[in-house]
Amino acid sequence: MERIECMQRIIFHGLEGYFKFERPLVEKVATESEMDLAVVSAIYEAGSCGILAKDIVGKLPWHALEKHRILRIVNRVNRNISEAFGRTIIEKRGKKWAFTDFGVEIWGETEEEMKNGKGGE
Repeated sequence: MERIECMQRIIFHGLEGYFKFERPLVEKVATESEMDLAVVSAIYEAGSCGILAKDIVGKLPWHALEKHRILRIVNRVNRNISEAFGRTIIEKRGKKWAFTDFGVEIWGETEEEMKNGKGGE
């Protein structure tokens, strides 16, 4: 099974420009729980400027989250994506979390970014 997964990663890396991954597939691979998906969605909604961990906690009061758990969730999501596709979707920009170019490619730009004309530059 390990050899098959290794070969799959090699194929993904070699043919990277030819693959167009859909958001539902990436969400299914990346997230293990509803909380993971909520954190990823909060980071996406923040746009390219990013969001602080404490602000993510504030946006999701119905989840019993603490700031340090955001790091664990982001690392788990990135690890799952990296194992499957060889790239990450969330990165740290200063003290804020934001989507990488790969993440924006999958999720698309936020409505706010499209209104401000920052898309496609």
